[in-house]
Amino acid sequence: MLSNILELFNMYTHSSVENDIVKLNNEYNERKEINQVLKKVDYKGHSNFIVNFLERNKNNIDSQVLELKELSHKIKNIIKENDELLELEAECDKLVESDKVKELVEQLKLLDIIKMDINFFLSDRKMVVP
Repeated sequence: MLSNILELFNMYTHSSVENDIVKLNNEYNERKEINQVLKKVDYKGHSNFIVNFLERNKNNIDSQVLELKELSHKIKNIIKENDELLELEAECDKLVESDKVKELVEQLKLLDIIKMDINFFLSDRKMVVP
């Protein structure tokens, strides 16, 4: 839960939201201008406007749709992968905190102590074990 909250905090940037607001305001103003133009223009003008818009923008819009689809897919996949990794991390954290793992860690430490002790003992007696 905490990692999700921290991830949300990390994803938030004031400037990014402000940029989105500016873009949306620009879009609104452009649409408002189009609305005013459409109200003043006759049906022939509407038709010409539409045809001209299509001719000017068809290729760009098609390309942008493909790019946004691909980027959207990539973002969804990476977020899904991040979520799965966070779940694995949580499972691993639980395992590390388990009594069995703590006991095993203590046993491993004890192994090192015993090895160092016997090696020191043998070395002190000028005995070398290959």
